[in-house]
Amino acid sequence: MVQTAPLAQNEVFGMITSGGSFMFIKLVKGNPPYYATSDIFDVRNRGNELYNVLRILKCLSQLTGNESQL
Repeated sequence: MVQTAPLAQNEVFGMITSGGSFMFIKLVKGNPPYYATSDIFDVRNRGNELYNVLRILKCLSQLTGNESQL
């Protein structure tokens, strides 16, 4: 899943998942471009990090203006 913000085309957000583990990526276009990755969230951990994944997805939807897609 990759979403871009309608007004800020210089940032791209992504998520990599295996179904049980999740990692988020942010790419900032520029010269040179750079990226950042999150920690890995695993739903099999004792704390069940799925709630953190859902919280991040909600924040990303608000940043990109796609709140109705979640």
